[in-house]
Amino acid sequence: MPRLDVIPDEQYGFRPNYGCIHQLLRVTNPITHGFNHKLFTGGVSLDVHKAFDRMWYNGLIYKLINSKFPHYLIDILISYLNKRIFKVKLSQDTLRYRNIKAGTPQGSILRPLIYTIFTADFPKMNHTIKCFFADDTTILAQGSTTKFATLTLRKSLVKI
Repeated sequence: MPRLDVIPDEQYGFRPNYGCIHQLLRVTNPITHGFNHKLFTGGVSLDVHKAFDRMWYNGLIYKLINSKFPHYLIDILISYLNKRIFKVKLSQDTLRYRNIKAGTPQGSILRPLIYTIFTADFPKMNHTIKCFFADDTTILAQGSTTKFATLTLRKSLVKI
């Protein structure tokens, strides 16, 4: 069976032997190093609002196919996510059923893993350090001028 390397090394959320403190060190160490070597460090932090609830199914399946995920795992995931519905009550006796087209089931232990796989194709960027913890992302850029660090971060945001 092929090994599936779908979780980026920079992801420290929901993984054994990786924790918030480890990721904080990954962020603060380059800043301290830059300060000691008269480098400018810029950073951007991103937080996807309701990330687990907004994950797009078709996009996930597309990414899994492109990553050459085994078809039987894709089929299992499709059956797990598809055909989920919710009910809306508009008045005393009027109920409407709607399909859920995004998000992962509330309370599911697979929720963080599925989201991590969904975001694993985060673009690679030169002269940056990426730090992920669950749905939070920080990108650092460092250089001998503030202009370089700022320009590098801007290019990174455009890629994202």
